Amino acid sequence: MRIRPATPADTDAVFVLLDAAVAWLVDIGREDQWGTRPWSEIPSAAERVASRIAAGQLYLAVSEGEGGELLGMIAYEPEPPAYIAGLPVEHHLRRKENVFLFSVAAASAQLNQFITMITAPSGVADTGAHLFHLATGTVDRIEDGCTPGCRYASDLLLLGDVAPPVTGRDLAAENARAYRQQDTD
Repeated sequence: MRIRPATPADTDAVFVLLDAAVAWLVDIGREDQWGTRPWSEIPSAAERVASRIAAGQLYLAVSEGEGGELLGMIAYEPEPPAYIAGLPVEHHLRRKENVFLFSVAAASAQLNQFITMITAPSGVADTGAHLFHLATGTVDRIEDGCTPGCRYASDLLLLGDVAPPVTGRDLAAENARAYRQQDTD
């Protein structure tokens, strides 16, 4: 398997992957994630995909060999999440302290999980939950799963910016939201 940047010639293949993801999310009852309409039917999606390809933000996993079979896609998000992007430039939460190192670790963990899902070593595509240790560079496989009511169970899968809070209240973030809300009123 190799990972390569997507090109404009890959646009149809990208839509096949996105449409399959929408269908899968609908099948598992997650219509709230990406809706129920295939991306290929959304007029603005073609422009969005084209701009992401032109910006070098989409990568494709393909099998080895001539004209390698498309296995999956990785999207790179260069912008901060909505809850950070909306803060004033001088806000202390935008200083990005320790963010680069954490982002690299998170991205490599996601890439490792993605490659495992695509290549299915020993025929196992879902190897379960992993705990990545940044300081030591080690990985623990978590085999006991969540206890009933665990916040990290399947209700957090693919939620992005709308995930329920799992770490408690963040007063600085709440104050930042209140500050922004005053500006819009």
